[in-house]
Amino acid sequence: FAWARRALGRDAHGRLRLALLAGLTAMAAAYAASLYPQWGVAALNPTEDAYAAIVFALLSWQGFHVGVLTVMTLYTLARSAFGRLHARRRLTFDNTMLMWCYMVGQGIVALLVINLFPRAIG
Repeated sequence: FAWARRALGRDAHGRLRLALLAGLTAMAAAYAASLYPQWGVAALNPTEDAYAAIVFALLSWQGFHVGVLTVMTLYTLARSAFGRLHARRRLTFDNTMLMWCYMVGQGIVALLVINLFPRAIG
């Protein structure tokens, strides 16, 4: 997002769109990388025990925010494509960036809980 912010400051919309698309791709890949080990490899079932239910809840919450951020990023891309986003009119970009920062922090906390909790209890 820092690369996208610099591109917006220079009105380099091609770089801005590329940075946003790269971030969107990385976000989807990171979510899939955190989801697959829990259900594809470990085959956790949220109805079996509390840990699986917690993992399911955290990953569902993260998945919801992945969807919201996807819509926000696509909207920001559309505003950029139609010339409605530039260095002085950047509220859409700033709101998307704030949501992105929140989701990164939330994802880190979720990953710490999911991966460190089992190790902490033995």
